Amino acid sequence: MTDPVSWSGIAILAGAAGAVAARGVRLPAATGALLGGFVAMTAGRAAGWMTSWPDLGPLRSVLTAYLCLHLGVELDLTRLVRLARPILSTTLARSAAVMLFVGGAARACGVPWSGSLLLGAGAVGTSPAAIAAVSGETRARGDFTQRLLAHTSLSTLIALAIVALLAAPGSAAALAGTLVAGGLCGAVLLIPLSGMSTRGPIVTCAGAGALLIVGSAMMTGPGRADAPMIAIIAGFLTASLAPNRETIRDSLRDLSVPCAVALFAVAGSSVLGAELAAALPLALIVCAGRLAGNLLGGAGRRSRLETLLDAAALLPIYAAPAVATLALAEPMNRSDATPALLALMAAGFLTEAAGMAGARWALARSGEGAAATEDPDAWRERMR
Repeated sequence: MTDPVSWSGIAILAGAAGAVAARGVRLPAATGALLGGFVAMTAGRAAGWMTSWPDLGPLRSVLTAYLCLHLGVELDLTRLVRLARPILSTTLARSAAVMLFVGGAARACGVPWSGSLLLGAGAVGTSPAAIAAVSGETRARGDFTQRLLAHTSLSTLIALAIVALLAAPGSAAALAGTLVAGGLCGAVLLIPLSGMSTRGPIVTCAGAGALLIVGSAMMTGPGRADAPMIAIIAGFLTASLAPNRETIRDSLRDLSVPCAVALFAVAGSSVLGAELAAALPLALIVCAGRLAGNLLGGAGRRSRLETLLDAAALLPIYAAPAVATLALAEPMNRSDATPALLALMAAGFLTEAAGMAGARWALARSGEGAAATEDPDAWRERMR
């Protein structure tokens, strides 16, 4: 029987192999890493090579915080001010539509109200790590990319706000603490980063910042569910105020792909094949409801092509706030909510695997990201 710690290394290596294979078939590296980690974990358990698994939550949280810090740094204040009204209105419309479609479909299928609310709330947030992974790999820049990053950030905040409404008293104060923590972490990072001009120190400082962000999240919210929002706020504040913002962006982008491969290899290895199969019917309903909500919420505000690109790019679900809801909500019947929670986690896995490929296609189709057939760095140089 393989030692759990050694097996975690094997899973990450399998994720790296999956990333290489994904590049070969023109898929995002993170998609291959997710599937590689899942296959390695499933095979190891099926063969009886391992029965226990180390707690990789801290590693996963730090990697997620780094990618979300990168996402926040990529947000461009000038473009966001110009696009603020359509971004806000479309995000609110999409969030409402997604919650209505997913929650309503689950209730129609006989899921109790508690589970339906959990599914609807969990399906609102877009996975910031998935979007950051793809935008970093494709070197995407432009208005469409900014809308994508901004929607991801706002939907994450909306999902956390819904958690605050559904969970126990005092969680609203925790949400306010998340916003304050993001500002404080950004201020702490801004001081050293604004004086750096080389990539090595910038990346090292950002890594230390990711540790700081995870520690802050442990103090402001349940588990580490708030870390992505804190990281996004910190990154946005740093990039908005630092005079060397372009150097910071380029430096963090260089490390985004290896971080994404490690993160999604770990994420894939944490998914159990048996649970995924058992939750598959309800998970597919969640996936369909999220896609329908994205399409309906974005319809009528821009062209059909742009609506389709948005829906494809924004498919990945960020399910962590729903896990926090389950941990906090006292009135919720946990036995009713457990099947919904498993379905939500399965839907998160499916939508991240498919959604990262959709995001890459959308960014390339919009003309703002490198196509799968092109080298991202060479493509970016030509675009400049």
